This record gives sequence, structure tokens and C-alpha cells, in this order.
Amino acid sequence: MVKDKITEIRWHGRGGQGIKTASFLLAEAMINCGFFAQGFPEYGPEKSGATVAAYNRLSKTRILTHQSIKNPDVVVLMDPSMISKDGDFKNPLNSIWNMGVTEKTIIIANLPREFPKNNCCMENIYTINATSIARKLIGKPIPNTTLMGMLIRLLKLDYHKLIQSFEDRLAKKLPHKIVEANMKCIEEGYNAV
Repeated sequence: MVKDKITEIRWHGRGGQGIKTASFLLAEAMINCGFFAQGFPEYGPEKSGATVAAYNRLSKTRILTHQSIKNPDVVVLMDPSMISKDGDFKNPLNSIWNMGVTEKTIIIANLPREFPKNNCCMENIYTINATSIARKLIGKPIPNTTLMGMLIRLLKLDYHKLIQSFEDRLAKKLPHKIVEANMKCIEEGYNAV
């Protein structure tokens, strides 16, 4: 999906779910694969549980803009509590993440159920219980790498090149056992599409 135009991704979740890490990992891996990329967070108080957004821009050409993303090509939702349970897309609770989305925006959501679609114009919505997969494989409810796998598949990115970059980067700060568990999470997310 990364073509001549810039592909813009907006991540939403809460502190402690690995949003900033996912954004940085993706940007670094894309740069290692020969693309231009940006990855940056936006958050208020730095505490676990606070709402967090992070952004990625991916391109084959130079990226000259540096502001937050208003009209994303992809939205990744890490926290199920950010989606209204009533299923109404226009519910104000959803305004945290649905601003600027169109019917062509890809939505990837960490949900243990089907995505609620009342008043929803989107066609490309994908859900996965990433928290459950992370608990099973990593032992912690950090869904970022599982959702990253799904994102890689949906954007048709080079899985093998990216996975090597992720593994190299994670190995610099995590024990081997945790790195391997994260690689399995990415694989599960990739294969779930």
C-alpha cells in the first residue's frame, strides 16, 4: 500500500499498551527497508492508563510534513474501551479516534468481539483479540506487536524484511524469551487477516 503518496497511520490507546514503541518500531523498520518514515507520539500526562496517540508516515519519497495526522489511511485501536459499546459510530466516545476517517480508512481494532457498525461508513474494519494473544504468548496484556502483524499484512509490506528489523531492535532492550514471544505475536496478527 505504500505507493508514491504518503501512507498515514494513527495509533490510539492508553499508556502502557506499547503505542509509542509500535510507532517507533515501524518507522525504524521501514527506514531499514529503504523507505522514508516518521514515527512520533502525542500524549498528555505520562502515566499508565492515560490516552495516547502515535503517528506514522510511510513513503517512497521524502516526507516534508511534521504535524499530527488529521485524515489517516489507517487507524489502529489498541484499547477496546475507546470504542462505544452501543455500536453507534457517531457516539462522542468514538470521537477520540474517528475524526478524519472516511469510508476508505482501514480500521484495525483490538476487540474480543465484532466491531459495532451502527452509523458506520467504513468498509475495511478488522478486529483481533490482541490482548488475549499477548497474554498467552508474552504473559502481559500488551497488544502492540499483534496489531503490528495485522497492519503489515493489510498494507502489504515486506513481512520478512520488517520482522528481522523488529527482532534486531527488540533484542537490544528485551530478553531473548520476550523477543521471541513478540515475534510470535506479530506472526499471529499477520496470519489472522
